[in-house]
Amino acid sequence: MIFFPSQKRIYTLFSDSAQELMKAAQEFKILLNDLPNSNQHAMLIKSYERAADKVVNATFQYLHTTFITPFDHNDIQQLIIKLDDTLDAMTGIALRIALYRFQTLPSEIISLGDLFIHLSELVNKTVSLLPTLKKVDTILALCDEIGKLKSLAETSIARGVAELFEIETDIKLLIKTKDIYERLKTLIDDYEDFANVIKSITLEYS
Repeated sequence: MIFFPSQKRIYTLFSDSAQELMKAAQEFKILLNDLPNSNQHAMLIKSYERAADKVVNATFQYLHTTFITPFDHNDIQQLIIKLDDTLDAMTGIALRIALYRFQTLPSEIISLGDLFIHLSELVNKTVSLLPTLKKVDTILALCDEIGKLKSLAETSIARGVAELFEIETDIKLLIKTKDIYERLKTLIDDYEDFANVIKSITLEYS
């Protein structure tokens, strides 16, 4: 398949955004295991978010100036926005953890660090397969894997919230921790939203 230079550009932008998400997920795991330095880690994650914001702006500029695109303009917008939403949500959680100055976090939250890295790896893989859309089954399988990981995460979060209300006697800490759980649930949903957009694009254009 032959691509015009302008078409290749959008795949580069997708990849750039996915790479920033990957770096943020790796740093997020470090943050969860290094709470005394949570602010430093949060600021680094924030820098990845800013880099991703530049990718979003470049994408909209691309759409404004380019007539021939590999997908419908709306599909491109939705994909880059979902990637950005995911990184925004992760950044928000990192900043909130730093703001709350947690001394410890429940094991259910800490364990999600590896899961977000895995999810971000799946995002990277799906994006890398977009240029030809020849591996439809592989792309759809990756999207399904994101859905399975979402279910596992939701189970872990539900268990963590239930345990929080059973054992936590400090009402302020309970409220803060519950807030983090709720934000984590939103982040998990963002990954699934991304997968749904990829599925839609794959089925429509393959």
